[in-house]
Amino acid sequence: MSQILLLQSSLNGPASRTNQLMERFLQTRREQGHQDQVVVRDLTALDLPVLDSPLFHALRGAEPANEAIRQAVALSDRLIAELKAADLLLIGAPMYNLNVPTPLKNWFDLVARAGVTFRYTDTTPWGWWRGSTPWCSAAAAACIRDRRRMRSPPTSNPCSA
Repeated sequence: MSQILLLQSSLNGPASRTNQLMERFLQTRREQGHQDQVVVRDLTALDLPVLDSPLFHALRGAEPANEAIRQAVALSDRLIAELKAADLLLIGAPMYNLNVPTPLKNWFDLVARAGVTFRYTDTTPWGWWRGSTPWCSAAAAACIRDRRRMRSPPTSNPCSA
């Protein structure tokens, strides 16, 4: 049995094409006989903190400036533990204004921590955490409305690791 962490970041909830793609992916796994334990995180409902200077420094080891920052660091620790427990990471990432939704960006900021989940080398950042397969599912309105505008349809693909 695989532990799956599913990140939903669409502002459209159940009507989201991206969420529908993710559910189709999970349904296909069930049909193939997988008995997965799925943890669903609707990032739009979590009210994740925005990375600002006090949080940035606290996530890198500085003393938290106040209780809100202390709680944000504790949340970051919990999100990282949840991520590390996953065998498969599914990221539902719709495209809004040529970018990922803010809640997903905020999640990335909380789990990508220098000295915790990656380190800098002389040439490039290097991830310390291994063991999960990341998949990303995305749908863009232009792609759904007129597939001639974009070369690829809404799809789920393994992310580069």
